[in-house]
Amino acid sequence: MAGHESAYRTALVAQAGSRLRVEPRASQFPGWVWCRDASNTGAWVPETFLEIRGDVAELTVDYDSTELTVSSGTLLEVLREVAGWAWCRDLDGRFGWVPTENLELSA
Repeated sequence: MAGHESAYRTALVAQAGSRLRVEPRASQFPGWVWCRDASNTGAWVPETFLEIRGDVAELTVDYDSTELTVSSGTLLEVLREVAGWAWCRDLDGRFGWVPTENLELSA
């Protein structure tokens, strides 16, 4: 596995049913939408997790935008893959997103 450093200090954490403001922003990862919550915290959210109506979206699942900062060779358990990213747990029990291009399967 290649290392990955989180690009954002503050995570957007919201429950299913939360309303978010959608903002146009180019992404290198198709399938992700830039959103802000009521406290103005912004983050990328998988489009499949949203019901979008104009510039407002409603989360259809609980969501946490935390990215894991990991070193090369870190062992991770992949819990879910979405649009080029994996929701993972490390050996210390921390959860977060890591690009799938940084992951490799171990035997």
